[in-house]
Amino acid sequence: MKKLLSVMLTLVMVLCAMPATVIDSAAVDYHTDGEWMYYVDGNGDAVIYSGSTSTSAYLGTDANVVVPSVLDGYTVVSIGQYTFKGKTSLERIVIPDTVNTIANNVFQDCTNLASVTFGNSVGIIGSYAFYNCPSLESISLPASLQTIGDRAFQGCTKVTALDMGSGVTTLGLACFAYLSALENLTIGPSVQTINNDVFYGCSKLQSVTFPASVTAVGSNVFRYCNALNAVHISDLTAWCNIAFYTGGTYSNPLELGHNLYLNGNLVTDLVIPNGITKIHACAFQACTSITSVTIPDSVTEIEQYAFWHCTNLQSVSMPAGLTTIGIDVFDTCTALNAIYITDLEAWCNLTFPTQIANPLYYGHNLYVNGVPDTVTIPSTVTAIKTYAFIGLANPVVIPSNVTS
Repeated sequence: MKKLLSVMLTLVMVLCAMPATVIDSAAVDYHTDGEWMYYVDGNGDAVIYSGSTSTSAYLGTDANVVVPSVLDGYTVVSIGQYTFKGKTSLERIVIPDTVNTIANNVFQDCTNLASVTFGNSVGIIGSYAFYNCPSLESISLPASLQTIGDRAFQGCTKVTALDMGSGVTTLGLACFAYLSALENLTIGPSVQTINNDVFYGCSKLQSVTFPASVTAVGSNVFRYCNALNAVHISDLTAWCNIAFYTGGTYSNPLELGHNLYLNGNLVTDLVIPNGITKIHACAFQACTSITSVTIPDSVTEIEQYAFWHCTNLQSVSMPAGLTTIGIDVFDTCTALNAIYITDLEAWCNLTFPTQIANPLYYGHNLYVNGVPDTVTIPSTVTAIKTYAFIGLANPVVIPSNVTS
């Protein structure tokens, strides 16, 4: 009995240690049709796959390949993992309209692949799908595409043109890193999330155009994009609402690009649209094209680093409704020389977390309702908050009602 239990336990341990793909593959009936291996999924459609995560499902050696839309009467809907991995003979591929999924690693290390024609139904391109395909010169993605996986096109170093398609909503980690030949980039009009490192190392990238759809940008997205000199947007409200990764980590392309263009016009006098309640962190960091900023009273919060290193910024009109301001909002804005406010009482009650969160630190000259005169604290104020008048050059009158 003990011996039987021991044998059974050993068998269970062996089965548990086996990769899931091996166990699953054993239950799937694989077929070969000419140069293609495939299986039939639960919907009665063909999925090109060899049954192994390391073996190609394409058995041929042709340079020009058209993926079949039908195998043995079954409609081909997916190209499975590793189908063409390492096929250095492959130069051109045509994917039919029936295919909706290109799985992980499908074309990885196809070093001579120069041309890809996508069908009109591809919705997913998996991680590492075109990783290290250095002969690709252009990428034109279909409107049906929604998701691009991690590092999908990393290392495609000859790509000079990128058409992202109109349907993509998510850009995976480093999916376009090291596209070192790319010079101009228009992010697709449906993209909402740009994950970490997406354009990392695109060293020739000069301009980038952001759609209004983007809501979040990860870290190091534009790191080593040192040729950047122009950032184009069409919706200033949407730009103010983007959640850039904070901490000076090349999330915002302005950190290297410096020049902001709104509908084709260089932004020098920045007017934040009325109705905005928050300017997100790093929104205009290192934007050296702006010389003045007008912030409407609807803004109640300015997050950290919002105007960090705007070295040509000379004047700021601050909102009366402001209640919260982040750290180092105006750090290194050394050209500041005029700060405009309309509500001195609200200003006295505003808590600045650091000295350089206050534009007066560099600006010195405070204009209350347009008057550059003596600052007389209102009789309604009993306390003046920390750093409220740091760097102020104006004379100040503090009445007896102020007790702290």
